[in-house]
Amino acid sequence: VEGIEHCIKYWKKHKKKVLMVGLNKDENQYNTIPVYECKGIKFAVLNYTYGLNGFSLPQGKEYLVNLLDDAHWDKVKSDIEKAEETADFTIVLPHWGQEYVQPDPTEEQVKWAEMMVESGADLIIGTHPHVVEKIQWITAENGNQALCYYSLGNYTSGQQSWKTLLGGMAKLTIR
Repeated sequence: VEGIEHCIKYWKKHKKKVLMVGLNKDENQYNTIPVYECKGIKFAVLNYTYGLNGFSLPQGKEYLVNLLDDAHWDKVKSDIEKAEETADFTIVLPHWGQEYVQPDPTEEQVKWAEMMVESGADLIIGTHPHVVEKIQWITAENGNQALCYYSLGNYTSGQQSWKTLLGGMAKLTIR
């Protein structure tokens, strides 16, 4: 908790330059959709993580981190739906998947990605597996479409496996 709170304070000082997402100082921020505006386009930017490396949030501080697990399925879905009402373009940044498995995402990643697109996500950029995973357009049953980068791999790391030395970078133009 101390580390999370320190991070929040640090990024709050730089809020004019960086939009911090995924960590929340209180319940109000936990329930607010982060929006960044650029050249007249409103971007909702949502971030979630599958877990906390064996740690858990203390009772009464569950709002500190946006989680991506079965207990938070409805929250993630609701956030994306609210984001679609608030912004022109919704970006979801999930920290998910199984490390070192490529090129295909896990069934769990696919399940979450399909729900995110159905709920209104326009772009999904995943992280965590440390390897590049496939990129695909997803079309939901309701007709919504989104581009999904399941994992861009490592941008930089000290890992030595050949799979982890390859990283991707997404460059997009949104009009």
